[in-house]
Amino acid sequence: MVAKAKFDTGARGTSVDPSIAAEAQIGPIVKVVNVKSASMGRKPSRRPMAKAVIEIGGKKLKALVNIQDRSIFPEKVLIGRDVIKSNFIVDVEKSNLLKVKK
Repeated sequence: MVAKAKFDTGARGTSVDPSIAAEAQIGPIVKVVNVKSASMGRKPSRRPMAKAVIEIGGKKLKALVNIQDRSIFPEKVLIGRDVIKSNFIVDVEKSNLLKVKK
């Protein structure tokens, strides 16, 4: 499946909307963690975590993702530093470089 994602160097972890997680058959839930979120006013919220394989630009990466409602955001997947580090170089001068294959 293909989903629009946002790289967020300010986010420690990777987050996936439940609708995307269900369609991509991400799971099972392996643990539940407390996450502080800027969009939640830094109040910790409990989020389920599941193992996933994320493909970005032809590169398949294993990740532990949290499942969180992202319905208010245009991107249903947020790629955090846990996936970005050691896999990608971020150039803050540029945006939307990866073209989605349909």
